Amino acid sequence: MTNNSGELSKSLSDKVAAVGFDFETKTAPERCGAKYLPGKSNRKGRVDVAASGSTASEDMLSTSTPDTFEMYRILRRDAERCFQGNLCFQSEHITLNMRSILIDWLIEVAEEYELMPETLFLSVECIDRCLRLMPIERRRLQLVGITCLFIAAKYEEIYAPQVDDLCYITDSSYDRNQILDMERQVLGCLNFSLTVPTTNTFLSVYLEWSQAEGTQAFLAGLLSELTLLNGQFLMFPSFINAAAAVFLARFYLHHSASSVLEFLRDLDDKQLALCVDALHRDFTNYDSSNFSAIHEKYSDMKYGRVRNVSSKKDPIDHLNAARYLSCKAQNSN
Repeated sequence: MTNNSGELSKSLSDKVAAVGFDFETKTAPERCGAKYLPGKSNRKGRVDVAASGSTASEDMLSTSTPDTFEMYRILRRDAERCFQGNLCFQSEHITLNMRSILIDWLIEVAEEYELMPETLFLSVECIDRCLRLMPIERRRLQLVGITCLFIAAKYEEIYAPQVDDLCYITDSSYDRNQILDMERQVLGCLNFSLTVPTTNTFLSVYLEWSQAEGTQAFLAGLLSELTLLNGQFLMFPSFINAAAAVFLARFYLHHSASSVLEFLRDLDDKQLALCVDALHRDFTNYDSSNFSAIHEKYSDMKYGRVRNVSSKKDPIDHLNAARYLSCKAQNSN
């Protein structure tokens, strides 16, 4: 197997040096072949709908697919039940900046191992729940992170990485027994509850309902991963983060407000506006020198090079117009 661990180790070391955080050097194997593309999946029966060519009409939510909308309501209810809405960690020496470094590395690892987007998002969900419930030493934060990725992969993937793979990508910072022991601790902390609607869950639904594909789907994926990195998005429910990502993707790609996003009318106005504004600022001011995984990933042709898309001004005005048209469309039905 060809090994590109040197480049990955160097990229992570540069990130660590920039913020003064003492993670051990990480490595990851080179993997070849097709990686995630909209409409593709490496799990039986699971297809990402980001660009699967949906032919749904614009009134899908209210009329044409009542079963789909009922499932959406169940997901919304579950997401609201699981939502914590705070940034309080059990360990005061674990900072949001450390969390961002860990997640940036996990994005890189997930890309190298060709894991599904939902695996990445579920792993971050597990990490955040552990940070709120478990006292975690700083030197063991990477162990918690890679273990959560392992658990999420076993839940989502057909072929999850093996424990030996995880030891390898941490440059043998942790051995097999440490990872398996941490797996037991994490599952106990989570009470074995892994069925949680993530931002990616709602992103797939919203992209299908808005008939998004290609560049728009890739850009929404980039924006949704930005919400993983910045701790301030823990203050918003997953469906709000997903809606903000889909809305801004359409906004940046010059879709007019007349293109109605029906799911917007069902969301809290204030929360959505705050999230859109925060995500817009993050996208506009994103510093790829500190957290390069998303920049490198979405600068690649297979993701449409959407990192090169320019932001636009005044997204809130556009959001208000889109919400007005959505409500008007509902009233006319």
